[in-house]
Amino acid sequence: MPPSPVEPMASPTGRRLQKTQRSGLWIWAIVVLLFGLAFPIWRYYNPRKAKVETASAPTTTPAPSPATRDIVVEFPDVPTKPPTYQVAASPYLHELGIGIRDLHPADSRLVLVNNLGLYGGQGVHPTTSQNLLTQVETGNVPASFTLQFKQPATSVSFVRPRLYPETESGITHPAWSAHALDAEGNELSSQSEGLLRCDYQHEVPARTYTLNAPAFAPIVALRFESDPNLNGRPFAAFSTLLIERITLTPAK
Repeated sequence: MPPSPVEPMASPTGRRLQKTQRSGLWIWAIVVLLFGLAFPIWRYYNPRKAKVETASAPTTTPAPSPATRDIVVEFPDVPTKPPTYQVAASPYLHELGIGIRDLHPADSRLVLVNNLGLYGGQGVHPTTSQNLLTQVETGNVPASFTLQFKQPATSVSFVRPRLYPETESGITHPAWSAHALDAEGNELSSQSEGLLRCDYQHEVPARTYTLNAPAFAPIVALRFESDPNLNGRPFAAFSTLLIERITLTPAK
């Protein structure tokens, strides 16, 4: 019978190599384990760094939409020259999407008038523009006009300029009212002021009046009414309201 094969014995060099490989695997396993334990501990003691990393992640929050810009109606650069110091207001209002309707009296006019055309500048002290919006040729009777807005507004404000008299007898300004209207002509809000008497020692400061729309309907028009009469007779030196600036906040 032939002799059984004898398995070769591992050499000392091979045994050392196997032992080295097993040791290396254990070392890598220990390194991975230590790193897995150390990283959470490091994040715990370094919150600022963790916050920076979180902040650098992309966000899904939408960017805020741009704010609605107000429309400011004033005309400091309109050439209102002598002898009348007036120009028709319609073409300048039209450029800003504002129309004029319901003038009363029908033959009156809506104009931009320079302060020099108002008692030679001795009754009004403008703050932003020497050109004021007003109604003329009314015959000193109650008068009115309506401004129609191409773009509806959530609020409309206007400035009645500072009033002062440069004469000892004083100057009186008319009573007036302003009415914000919706698309059906219904009144949404209003403002008003009575006859104003300015004597030589007393002035009337400028004032801003604001008319707001309710949530259910925007403002599409603004009607102004003026009355220069006292006890049924013409009394005020100025027959209608003087408007220095109008500001519209467009509806979204």
